[in-house]
Amino acid sequence: MASNLLETLKTQFGDDLIQSFSALTGEQPSLIRAATERAGEATLAGLIHRGSMQDGAATLANVLNDARFNDDAVTALAASARGGSLPASLIDQGKALLGSLFGDRTDGLARWIASASGVGQGSALSLLSVVAPAALSFIKRQFSGSPDASGLRDYLDGQRGFLERSASAAGLLPVLGWQGWKAAAGAPAHGEVLPGRAVIGDAPERERAGFPWYWLLLLLGLLFLGFMLLRGCDRMTETARTPAVRETAPATATSPAAPRQDFAVSPVQPVDLVLRDNVRLRVLPGSIEHKLVSFIEDASKVPDQTTWFTFDGLEFETGSATLKPSSLERVKQIAAILKAYPSVNVKIGGYTDNVGDPQTNLKISGERAKATLQTLVTLGIGANRMEAEGYGEQHPVADNATEQGRQKNRRVDIRVTAK
Repeated sequence: MASNLLETLKTQFGDDLIQSFSALTGEQPSLIRAATERAGEATLAGLIHRGSMQDGAATLANVLNDARFNDDAVTALAASARGGSLPASLIDQGKALLGSLFGDRTDGLARWIASASGVGQGSALSLLSVVAPAALSFIKRQFSGSPDASGLRDYLDGQRGFLERSASAAGLLPVLGWQGWKAAAGAPAHGEVLPGRAVIGDAPERERAGFPWYWLLLLLGLLFLGFMLLRGCDRMTETARTPAVRETAPATATSPAAPRQDFAVSPVQPVDLVLRDNVRLRVLPGSIEHKLVSFIEDASKVPDQTTWFTFDGLEFETGSATLKPSSLERVKQIAAILKAYPSVNVKIGGYTDNVGDPQTNLKISGERAKATLQTLVTLGIGANRMEAEGYGEQHPVADNATEQGRQKNRRVDIRVTAK
């Protein structure tokens, strides 16, 4: 049986390295951990997508064979990160590696990582720049000699099942323009046109010649500059708290006049989330449902005091604890998840912005948390599995100086306390 690339990457990015990345980016360690795992999934999905295209596997094989990947890349990165002194010249070359692998899909993959983990998009792109070379280094070591296109394609096909079993990875389907994992297995050949799909142009000759090895060597030592430059950008202060995705992905592109890699990010569409009891929920990628199920099903995730998930789209009547009718559907989705996983217990937290009297804010946040709990009870979830607490204006996730920030801080979160 093929080695599980995703599990290997989790092992390679240990706690010391996660702490180093956290210090460099200003992101919470738990968010960095989640982001590296999502970056591994994004890398594998992107490689499968590329390998399924005509000449795609051959191009990937050229990259592996021409680049001198360092087996100790992750250790070297950890040492560089702890050093804290990095030249300011080669982050763009790290992005160039991603461009050669994923083309214009790179930004879409970074957006998905940010949405699914809670880190800023800049941090997500930098983490993807780290994880992708580490993944390629591991893949190369799976071959006794130089990887060829056929062997590499077979290897990636063998990894597809591991990716499919990840609840969070379902959010990658629309990013890559796939309707489902079966569609991923039968992706169109390079240059082939299918309805509703992007048209992929021919690869430039310089790409087919392979990716220059010295770029990657320099990248592995220096690419953390991007983390330092992006420090403080797109930052969140609490773990696993992400608002709903608000940006609209670009429309599907048509063939360019000049030959080039043209990967268009498809508009984000709902996907099926299959629960343990075979109930299917129709949800958006990166939503609270995806994050919550991913946490529940991941045996390595242990309930703690800091990992919260935000109810995106949950709204109350102004100044009250009365849920708006439009918010009931979101609570029903969470109820369906709790029914599918009867051993899971949760805590619900209510929060406000800093406008008004702090004691009043604390009171209303508690009432809203309890109202959410009570709604779940009416939907069939036992009250003994849940608790609720209001935190008022504590633990903001955005700047209260702006209306947009205050809106993000007025929220209800949920945390797994037992599973």
